[in-house]
Amino acid sequence: MKRWVNEEMGNSDMKLVICHLYPDLMNTYGDRGNILTLCKRASWRGIEIEIHPVSIGDKVDFRAFDLIFFGGGQDKEQRLVCQDLVALKKDSLIDAIENGVVVLAICGGYQLLGEYYRTGTGEKLPGAGALDIRTEAGKERFIGNVVIEMSLPIYDSSTLHCASAPKIAAPTLGDFHPYLNVLKLALSISPSLHFSID
Repeated sequence: MKRWVNEEMGNSDMKLVICHLYPDLMNTYGDRGNILTLCKRASWRGIEIEIHPVSIGDKVDFRAFDLIFFGGGQDKEQRLVCQDLVALKKDSLIDAIENGVVVLAICGGYQLLGEYYRTGTGEKLPGAGALDIRTEAGKERFIGNVVIEMSLPIYDSSTLHCASAPKIAAPTLGDFHPYLNVLKLALSISPSLHFSID
């Protein structure tokens, strides 16, 4: 991480700077819990955390952060957020992503990183265009146990700083999820996660 102090200089202090994007609006599913979890897991590893809430009207250089967290929200909140995101934050956000800043996006936050989200009433909410995806409200809600198969390479975190970090087996994840929207990937994108619902 670019903000970590070089251990060769005799200082192994680590600091993770997190942007919490629209915490006052995009928090439908208790997404502050994700921030609390990141903080707790970092503290167990001796990593200092610095959190910066960023909301409507704030102009920021997203390259100043190590991680951007973007939670979920209802259509009403997404309508407010998308206007600000496109007008004030889109260019800086895309620039940061292209320069290696990590984004953890949940639900509506993920939708608004795409080209657009079309609501159940047909309203088209523009997104940042950082991802070549489109989301449209579905007619049927998918509710049930979800199995997620990953095809991404996963690395042993204890040796992640090494160029030759060994890959470990990609896990299979389980969850329970009620979901209505349909995500459409561009033809150029290959999915790295495969879902099945029982």
